[in-house]
Amino acid sequence: MDGWTPVAEDPKTEESAATIGLDSLTVAALREHRARQDTERAKAGDAWTETGKVFTDELGGWLHPDAVSEEFLRIYTRTGLPPINLRDARHCAATLIHASGGETSTQ
Repeated sequence: MDGWTPVAEDPKTEESAATIGLDSLTVAALREHRARQDTERAKAGDAWTETGKVFTDELGGWLHPDAVSEEFLRIYTRTGLPPINLRDARHCAATLIHASGGETSTQ
């Protein structure tokens, strides 16, 4: 993948590992996503790669960061919103969560 190799490691500290609460709309969206992914898994058969990741490509493989950024760009371009990169959107979300009293980590 253009010299990009995925790496999965345990968090550096116990404090880095966290459980987060999800609202019912997010849970519903994730369940719908899982149903679509189950369909993709069945369609792919032996070509499916089991990564254990929630968001994958159509064969179960890791998503390349550039592909995620490009899709984010396509989505916000369609909305007519001002440009923002994915990293800045993440930090904005963390700021809003923190301001509302939630716990965040930007590590």
